[in-house]
This record gives sequence, structure tokens and C-alpha cells, in this order.
Amino acid sequence: MSITTQNSELRTQNSELRTQNSELRTQNSELRTQNKKTREKFVLNYVKA
Repeated sequence: MSITTQNSELRTQNSELRTQNSELRTQNSELRTQNKKTREKFVLNYVKA
């Protein structure tokens, strides 16, 4: 495999991984928000009890 071909494939792979990373960061952010809300509910219910 030529260096040029290998470089092209690695650039493509890098681009795909960047996209995947971006999607996972978004998902992580959403899960952190959900987790925060769940913890807040738990604390409120604990205080009420």
C-alpha cells in the first residue's frame, strides 16, 4: 500500500472517529444532565421522608 493511500485511509478513519467522538460527547452531556436531575429528585425525596 502506498503512503498516499494509507494517509488517505487514515484521514477518513480520523474523520469518522471525530464524528463518533462528537456524538459520544453529546450523549455523555445528556446523561450527565439526566443524572443530575435524578440525584436532585432523590435528595428532595430523601428530605421529605
